[in-house]
Amino acid sequence: GQGKGYGSGAAITGARSDTTLLVHLPADRESALVVSIPRDTIVDVPSCKTETGMSSPYTDRFNSAFSTGGPGCTIKTVEQNTGVFIDHFVIVDFSGFNDIVDALGGVDVCLPYDVVEPKSGLDLPAGVSTVTGDQALAFVRVRAIGTGSDIDRIDRQQAFLSSLIDKARSSGTL
Repeated sequence: GQGKGYGSGAAITGARSDTTLLVHLPADRESALVVSIPRDTIVDVPSCKTETGMSSPYTDRFNSAFSTGGPGCTIKTVEQNTGVFIDHFVIVDFSGFNDIVDALGGVDVCLPYDVVEPKSGLDLPAGVSTVTGDQALAFVRVRAIGTGSDIDRIDRQQAFLSSLIDKARSSGTL
């Protein structure tokens, strides 16, 4: 697939969702409300349609739903666990993420200290940097900033998304 080359894939087979954002766009389209669902949250995953039939319900990490039954199972899991109905969904793989950031000419990020993390490939100085491609992907995925928790990653991802939207608005894209 288009995401090949990002991680070894040796330990886990099947697709995984790295980040899930639940977005509400009010009818007036003047704002957006975004809630990130931590991928390691333990949830009840309902019975889902799979390539070979139907899965049995189970309890596991949220991102396992995508592996079990793709976006349909992820949506069903969100709806069952939150009571929120999903009208539409978008999937962006790693290459698509890179393409979006590159199409905007990069996105500004800010770090409180230098970060050099060989596993992700992130290599950025303290302060504001404009990231593109693989550096942008490494920035939103790296766990070597803060505590390394999903919550720290979510904060950084939401800040990145805000910066991305600001860049898109300023360039006239939105």
